Amino acid sequence: MANLNLIRIAGSSYCASGRWSVGVYMDPKTKCAVLIDSGASAGVAREVDHAVKEYGGNITAIIMTHGHEVQCRGIHYFKEQYPNIKIYSTHQTGMYMQHMLDQSDTSRGGDSNKDEDHERIHSITDYIPYEEGSFQVGAIQLQIVTLPGHCAGMIGVITPDDVVYCSDALFGYHTLSKQKLLFYTNIADAKTSIRKLLSLRSEAYVLYHGGCIRKSKIMELANQHLTRINKLSNVIYQIIQDRPITLESIIEKVMRRYGIEQTMQQYEITSEITRAHVTELRRTGQILPNLFEGYLYFTVSTQETIPGTDDQEEHILESNVNYVSS
Repeated sequence: MANLNLIRIAGSSYCASGRWSVGVYMDPKTKCAVLIDSGASAGVAREVDHAVKEYGGNITAIIMTHGHEVQCRGIHYFKEQYPNIKIYSTHQTGMYMQHMLDQSDTSRGGDSNKDEDHERIHSITDYIPYEEGSFQVGAIQLQIVTLPGHCAGMIGVITPDDVVYCSDALFGYHTLSKQKLLFYTNIADAKTSIRKLLSLRSEAYVLYHGGCIRKSKIMELANQHLTRINKLSNVIYQIIQDRPITLESIIEKVMRRYGIEQTMQQYEITSEITRAHVTELRRTGQILPNLFEGYLYFTVSTQETIPGTDDQEEHILESNVNYVSS
């Protein structure tokens, strides 16, 4: 792996170069560094550690934005290097990590080392309330923003430099060019989180899969996400509109429509994404469940309303991005 370095976003806010943009905030006075996520492997964690040291920093804490493995696999390395390191997460993230461990035989990432999986869960030293507000790490005052939609209990972190580390609420252009489906497990929450990020009007946003996006580009990126989300909802609606159909058949048609690789990993990812869109179509009353001879079928409702189409794409305008919490 090529040596990564730290990219200065603004002031004392940095992110790691490379595929996974681990966040770093370094106190300008004490040089104590807080990481946002730990990296996708021990190798990535080691590179981040070395890069922080080159800046004269000392890693004292990690804030885990959520429990997916590419965010968590660096924990083992940092615990070995810094036994007294503080590791923060929300309760939801802790529960999610435990659930994924319990389901590891069938979940994505089931090949991970079980001992390290257990250590990851028990390495969390403190829990962050799942709510908007300030959060103190030593002498560093950060802001927490809740960002549901991609994963349960996911949060973002805002530094004193007005840099938002928004984890996987948004994905970078490279990811958009490669991934045909966007991984969201709750569609309504995902849209709310996207609008919330825009309402912050921050100078820079750091995407875990995508690096730094400046204020001038974030609106365009957000609209691309909303368009992609709505198009998939429309595809699924049209599939259900053709005839009553089971969830498994919907998943099969989505995989075929988008040319998804026929592997268990891709099936599980596509299944989770498809379920989220079907759930949202049910929530909004656009489709109905019907049980027939032990099979659950979905049909369109009598209301002739469908999600955003090519002619009715959902876009956010500059004048309409103020987030109001419910």
